[in-house]
Amino acid sequence: MCTVVVSVAPGAEWPVVFLGLRDESADRPWDPPAAWWPELGDRVEGLHDREAGGAWLATATGPARASVVLNRREQPPVPEGGWRTRG
Repeated sequence: MCTVVVSVAPGAEWPVVFLGLRDESADRPWDPPAAWWPELGDRVEGLHDREAGGAWLATATGPARASVVLNRREQPPVPEGGWRTRG
């Protein structure tokens, strides 16, 4: 199960803190946070999944954004055209 904890404290030295844990595939290879996607410039940084090429946790600056992909229990219907990879 993936877990994400977000702390928002506007007056703190670190006003927003993310803690992400992906424990269902602990041995899946990944790279540390960086700007892995040149087509997005250096404003998007995230963990880089070496198998799929994407990220399950990423942030962007100007404007500030964060994105997290978590597991789900129910089986959603397959979208028209099929699924797209996070990579």
